[in-house]
Amino acid sequence: MRRLIAALAVASACLVTPATAQTYWGDYSEIVAVAKKNGEALIAQGQVSGGGESGHKAYIELWASEKGSFSLLFRRGGSKIACFMATGEELTGPHFGTAI
Repeated sequence: MRRLIAALAVASACLVTPATAQTYWGDYSEIVAVAKKNGEALIAQGQVSGGGESGHKAYIELWASEKGSFSLLFRRGGSKIACFMATGEELTGPHFGTAI
């Protein structure tokens, strides 16, 4: 669990870098549809520290499949907008693959 928290902290820190400008943003439901198409389910989520853009809350979500594929999403709470922060394979841990 500490690794997950550390990974989420690093990902949220990356949100303030110029690389964010190169990230594809889209409708949250469309982004989630891609994760689900890959067999992934929401297994962890957390609110990002700070007020977010225009005072809206922001969230990090970890989606994973039983096969080890994963997607890390950033979601703007009040706007239904999201993006993939990272995707990958070989995610391990005690509860990965178990939907929340």
